[in-house]
Amino acid sequence: MYQNKLWHLAVLASFCFISTWLQAAQLPGDRDLARERQQRLLQEQQQRLDELQSLPGALPGPSVDS
Repeated sequence: MYQNKLWHLAVLASFCFISTWLQAAQLPGDRDLARERQQRLLQEQQQRLDELQSLPGALPGPSVDS
C-alpha cells in the first residue's frame, strides 16, 4: 500500500516537473514571435495616442517641467 502511494506521488512529481520544463523551454522562434507581437502592440498604442492627441479639444501631450 505504501509503495503504491509512493509510486503515484513519483508519477505526479515527474509529470509536474516535465510540464514545467516544457513550458520553460521556448524555441528561439517563439521568442521572436513574442517580441514581434509586443512591438506591434506598442506601435498600435502609439498610434492610438497620436490619434487621441490630434482630436479637437484634446489635452496637450505630456509636458516636461524642469
